[in-house]
Amino acid sequence: MNELGLTQVNLIARDVRCQRITFSHLCDDLIDHICCDVEDEMENGLTFEKAYKKVKEKIGIRGLNKIQEETLYSIDTKYRRMKNTMKITGIAGTVLLSFAVMFKIMYWPFAGISLVVGIFLLVALFMPSAMLVLWKETKSGRHLLLFVSAFLAATLFIVGVLFKIQHWPGASLVISIAIISGAVLFLPSLLAMKIKEDDNRKKQPVYILAFITALFYTGFLWFKIMHWPMASLLFAISAVLFMITVPWYVFLEWKAEQSVSSKFIFLVIALVTFIIPSSLINLNLQPDYNSAFYVLAENSQKAVESAKKTNETYLAMCNDSVVYERLEKVHRCTLSMLDHIDSLKSKMLSFVAGTENSIEFSNEMNFRQMANLFDASSPQIMLHPGIETRKELDEHLALYMNEMSNLSDGSQLFGDHRLARLGAILPDTTAARNTTLISNLHTLNLVESVVLLTESHVFRFINTKTNVIE
Repeated sequence: MNELGLTQVNLIARDVRCQRITFSHLCDDLIDHICCDVEDEMENGLTFEKAYKKVKEKIGIRGLNKIQEETLYSIDTKYRRMKNTMKITGIAGTVLLSFAVMFKIMYWPFAGISLVVGIFLLVALFMPSAMLVLWKETKSGRHLLLFVSAFLAATLFIVGVLFKIQHWPGASLVISIAIISGAVLFLPSLLAMKIKEDDNRKKQPVYILAFITALFYTGFLWFKIMHWPMASLLFAISAVLFMITVPWYVFLEWKAEQSVSSKFIFLVIALVTFIIPSSLINLNLQPDYNSAFYVLAENSQKAVESAKKTNETYLAMCNDSVVYERLEKVHRCTLSMLDHIDSLKSKMLSFVAGTENSIEFSNEMNFRQMANLFDASSPQIMLHPGIETRKELDEHLALYMNEMSNLSDGSQLFGDHRLARLGAILPDTTAARNTTLISNLHTLNLVESVVLLTESHVFRFINTKTNVIE
């Protein structure tokens, strides 16, 4: 009968211990059982390497872990309860989230409730029970930081996504803490575990490169969610590193395999789940984000044009009135104010486009065809207090409001009241200085709307007062 040598027994024992078999004396029993199976296969004329490979294929990828789980499940009552809780809450939470997503897409009621309850089940019940199950199966102090950091990062990220979807305050802060904890705690602890458990030193550079790739990818997700610049650059770097890491790992892991391993199939599936969502996020999130600005700017421009036509129609209707001359003076002042605002828009467009020739702003301009509308690197031509462009606008608005007040016989209705509305529209001293061009164009459209609304009130005030006197 063929008997295994001490080196061969130690090899099998090391592989079994790498599977984190921690329950009582189960590890020794499994080592003995595998050694016996290998000796039986060697009786058929196979070498140790081929016999051991055949036994491992018969056991499967998670065969030893499954044996331990089944043993714990049949003996340990607390483990059985935690396992059942993990299964039930995991399935229920996932189903509720699926319904919540469908209800959100279809604008059906109870989407928010389903979302909150589903995430509550995952965060409050599934995640803790899953962590306890993992700890029960491994009981390794070296993995404690890994489990805790994974639980912390996943929980915070899920809660942050919930806050983001529900538009609750603090969403960005929670997501940022989740991503930072994952990058600072989880990824380093995962790297340390892989390096300690794998004796193949040739794989260590691959693990380190995978760690760097994960850091860049995490940064990409963070920057993309927060709508910060350089997100696309981080994604490009992580994609390049990804294309280097995966073939390198596959070569080292399965270069001696003669057949396709099931682990390779799982790896391909994991890669697909990585590539497709990342590509969709990178391609669709920014256009969707930008399109909201386009819609706001276009709608505000339409509102300005509608208000202009309404005021012009009202003025034309008063052509035979005794106050027509005063109304026409109001209209000329308003047109002068609107011309100045349009000149500011032209100045902004010319500056961002980098041309010395003035780009004349037109009400028929298509925002979607303009270049550099999301440029945030030129605060000197934006609308923040103290900037020259803002000073010019404030001076002209003050003169306009004074003129309107005079034309309405000093009524405060067209003084402080209107200026207060403009103060709510224009950026104050607490506003960030990296606002984009299109947001400033939209702000100027809103200012034009207030100016036209002021003109409309002055028209009606003058007419009403004249009728009362008569």
